[in-house]
Amino acid sequence: MSMITPNTAPNINLIEAKSLLREAVLHQREAMPTIRRAEDAARCVSRLLALPAFVDARTVLIYMSFGTEVDTNAIFSEALRQEKVVVLPRMVSAQTSPDVSLLALHRVDGEADLVVGKWGIREPLASCAAVQLDIVDLLLVPGVAFDRRGHRLGYGKGYYDRLLPARRPAALLAALAFDCQLVDEVPVSEHDVSIDLLITPSQQLSFIT
Repeated sequence: MSMITPNTAPNINLIEAKSLLREAVLHQREAMPTIRRAEDAARCVSRLLALPAFVDARTVLIYMSFGTEVDTNAIFSEALRQEKVVVLPRMVSAQTSPDVSLLALHRVDGEADLVVGKWGIREPLASCAAVQLDIVDLLLVPGVAFDRRGHRLGYGKGYYDRLLPARRPAALLAALAFDCQLVDEVPVSEHDVSIDLLITPSQQLSFIT
């Protein structure tokens, strides 16, 4: 487990602590050799696809990976092959505040329904059918760092922290990460949403009590 902690520098506030941790973990993730990253990502995906929660799920929320994230393309393809309802997020502006971005959810039936979005991440076409979060059985969310209490550090925009409180209580909230993304402690604020399950190449951690 990485020894990075939010207390790397003394007397820093929460935003600075998150920023420092995010920078350090992203540096470690990006430094992984390409072949090892691909092998470790495949292990994470295999663990997820074998989960009863995935096998039994009728509706799954997935994100399309980018950069050095664990590659989720195989999950997307397998969910479609199993004829699950596949839901992906699309970035939109909040109606009440155009400067604030939110995630809208849409059903996707194949690659043809995807387009490259604002951050270079593939997302659904606006014409795809809208979906409410409370019908989703399994939610897979991205993240930069995680700890052994289920705390999640995202990319700093708060998209998923605004979205996830509307999920169905029985839905499983899961994340995939490389081992370097598991840290001693993730600094959290009141609005941060914790995950239920973390899958890495070497282990599977459940935080459901």
